[in-house]
Amino acid sequence: MTLKTALPVYQAVGAQDRRYIKDAERPAELARLQQIIAASCSANPQVRATQEGDAQRLHVAMSPQCAVARDELAMMEAPSSRTPADVTAGRRRLVTAQCPAVATTGRWLVQWNGRGDLTPH
Repeated sequence: MTLKTALPVYQAVGAQDRRYIKDAERPAELARLQQIIAASCSANPQVRATQEGDAQRLHVAMSPQCAVARDELAMMEAPSSRTPADVTAGRRRLVTAQCPAVATTGRWLVQWNGRGDLTPH
């Protein structure tokens, strides 16, 4: 899904560096990942649907919107924050539900375009 976007896509390399994928490299990387999916995912339609749902939730959790939401929550929870407790609690519920912390090492990430809010669903 990430590699199918028109946005720049990168992998984190070290603490501060990023390796962007070239447009010409995307088809081969997509093919490689499709092989992994074929070998790893179930042929049972019900199990496969669950796996695809899990993948979609992971995609959202790794999104720039979730990164921003986690940062906003951290600012709301700071001792110096004047954010009302009910607003902070609502944001905490949203982040907990949609943005669990996930390891990003070796994963493709979408570069944030500065738009998009995390919304309850």
